[in-house]
Amino acid sequence: MPSATASDGVVERFLSVFRTAALRETPIGIDGIFLVLHGAMVSESLPDVEGEILRRIRSLPGLREVPLYGVLDLHANFTSAMAHSNSGLVAYRENPHTDAAIAARDAAYLLDRHMRTGEMTTTVWEQTQIVWPPTGTGTADVPMRAL
Repeated sequence: MPSATASDGVVERFLSVFRTAALRETPIGIDGIFLVLHGAMVSESLPDVEGEILRRIRSLPGLREVPLYGVLDLHANFTSAMAHSNSGLVAYRENPHTDAAIAARDAAYLLDRHMRTGEMTTTVWEQTQIVWPPTGTGTADVPMRAL
C-alpha cells in the first residue's frame, strides 16, 4: 500500500540484495529483468526512488544492455530518469487496479518478444501540463472515464 516516505535504509537494503544477486549471476549472464514498480516512491533523500533503482541496476556490470521491462502504477510520477533506464514499462490503466495482471502480461510479452527477436521498444518521456489528484483518478468515474 502507498504510505509515508520510505527510509533510506529500506531503499539501500533492496538495492544491496539486488546487487548481490545480480553480481552472483553475472558470470553466467542475466538474460532479462522484470520489475514490478509503483513509480511514486520517495525516501528520505531520494525524490525518485524508482529512477534511482533503475539507474543503479543499469550501472551494474553486464546489465547496461540487458532488456529491462516491468509494470508501473497508474499514478506513477514517471520521470526522465525512469524513462532513460528501462526497455519498456507498462502502466496500469484502471483505478482500482483491476488490470494489473493484464499490464504484467503485456510487459512480459514485450520482454519475451525482445528476447526472441531482439526487437526493442522505445520509451518516450514528455512532461505533461496536467496532474490529477489521487481523489480524482477512479477510472470508472468522470473525469478519468472520459479521458
